[in-house]
Amino acid sequence: MFSTEDDLVTAFLALVESRRTPWGQAAIVREFPYISGRTDVVLATEQKTVAIEAKLKDWRRALNQAYRIRSA
Repeated sequence: MFSTEDDLVTAFLALVESRRTPWGQAAIVREFPYISGRTDVVLATEQKTVAIEAKLKDWRRALNQAYRIRSA
């Protein structure tokens, strides 16, 4: 369906910007740097901050990256 992770992130952000998500209106940052690397997307609302790691393959790697992001 998506040929690159960037295509996946772009489609995801189109949904976020349309506000058809659980987060409603959110500030968006792409390729957010943190101590151990970069996360693909960070969404910030008044109530919470959500980091999104997009992967087309190897969900285990995405889960590992998400854990590292949460621990940073």
